[in-house]
Amino acid sequence: DISSENRIMVSMGDSYSSGEGVEPFYYQGESEQKRSTNPDFLAHRSENSWPGQLKLNGVSNAMKNNRNNNWYFVAASGAETKDFQGRQIKDYSRNDIGICVDLEPQLKVFAQFEKNEVDFVTMTIGGNDVGFGKIIANAVTSSKNHKFTNPCSLADQLNNAWEKYYKGTKKDPVCTKDKIQQAYKDVRSSTGDETSIIVAG
Repeated sequence: DISSENRIMVSMGDSYSSGEGVEPFYYQGESEQKRSTNPDFLAHRSENSWPGQLKLNGVSNAMKNNRNNNWYFVAASGAETKDFQGRQIKDYSRNDIGICVDLEPQLKVFAQFEKNEVDFVTMTIGGNDVGFGKIIANAVTSSKNHKFTNPCSLADQLNNAWEKYYKGTKKDPVCTKDKIQQAYKDVRSSTGDETSIIVAG
């Protein structure tokens, strides 16, 4: 029965999915020592993330109330396409604590399920591959800091991002578009054809 309590959703990707900017993050109230090694906190997985607000027919309450039962949340702030297959390194440096923690490859979440057991995957990915954070920071500061030194700084940065998206770079010839498409294919091959994959803009 498709409307049973056994329905499963996996939410993966970058900060748009993890909920960066909408605190509190999971385990944020813990001691600094505990937070510094907690993958949920380091990934900035928010209790108010949009995937956590979603509901599935037949499942009581929103996904955030069904964590690790009907909902598996592996999105991480700062994630790139490479972090679906590889480990994402998170630094924690505050007060007397300085530590690096490797987050598990996001695709590893599917190892616990049979093919087609996951009903839905929600995801966002690709922004960090083209450096959107630096572009946003430049957009905010360009009018003050670059007005006279380099008035075309933001335009140059955007052009470089599109170049990287469609053509890649000398250092990394695989374009971002192909990396994103491969990420989608990797998710599909990890889940099966019956799983609905929802990519948010």
